[in-house]
Amino acid sequence: MRYRLGIWYLCFMAVTGSQKALAAENEKIIRVEEDWVLVVETPDPLQDAPQVSTFMSPHHSLTEDYFGVDFNHAQRSGYDGGGFQTKAMHDATVIDERLLNHGQNLNFVNETVKWTQVLAIDKQQLIFSIKNGCSISWGSFGGSDTEIRRPTSMDNLNSYNPEISCESSGVGYAANRVASLKLSKIRLVTETGQSFEFVLNRDLQQSFAP
Repeated sequence: MRYRLGIWYLCFMAVTGSQKALAAENEKIIRVEEDWVLVVETPDPLQDAPQVSTFMSPHHSLTEDYFGVDFNHAQRSGYDGGGFQTKAMHDATVIDERLLNHGQNLNFVNETVKWTQVLAIDKQQLIFSIKNGCSISWGSFGGSDTEIRRPTSMDNLNSYNPEISCESSGVGYAANRVASLKLSKIRLVTETGQSFEFVLNRDLQQSFAP
């Protein structure tokens, strides 16, 4: 059976000459990983600045269930400064969340924060988490304590599109304190165990409206 992927795969193949996109189009994608890099130029811990949010969707848009991460703040029923939050959303409403490193701000000039966002599908569940996180302020972070699960009728992630992640993610507050926010790589893992990696290096350092 052939699984149709988004047009971005074909565009990537056309621009780079890569055959990975063509191979991936014949597979059922069950896991997507995004590698992110944030460079904070001049943080202001007293203002919880800067504040960064990234989003990731199993669909062609931010509709139905999708997922996100808030860095250096958390948008809950109220407001929490510092730390980071993983969250599941439906339309613009947070329906589940995990708050970590509560109250711990990004503190260091020219600090680099790296992490991998993981979206997987297994046994009629969408599973979102962070892994391989590292920074000076927070040390190593990520793992099962960041994981959120949502029921789904989907059986693949072939509608995933990195352009949705790029268009919806950015610096929400104090963008002047950020040197760069970059989606560097993505990996697609199929049900047969094949892995396809794409280098994007998309710099998204800009203010945004959620």
